[in-house]
Amino acid sequence: PRASGTGYDWNLNDDDTNAVVEDIQALVARLRGEYNVHPERLYLVGQGTGGTAAMRLFLRRPDLFAGVANLDGEAPDMAHPL
Repeated sequence: PRASGTGYDWNLNDDDTNAVVEDIQALVARLRGEYNVHPERLYLVGQGTGGTAAMRLFLRRPDLFAGVANLDGEAPDMAHPL
């Protein structure tokens, strides 16, 4: 994310999307060592541009997430969403 005056702004291109997915996978692997995290029950949630980013991530890699909640964000503009 990029800091803005009121919070953070997400603007993901394909390369950014891949990097964020890798970061999420690394975080989940680390959290599984400390907490009872079920890897097939991960949900993405975001508001505004974060919701759009969450939806983009989910549509790119639906195999990694159980679902997505896009709160007040636009639908991502993607040539090939699935």
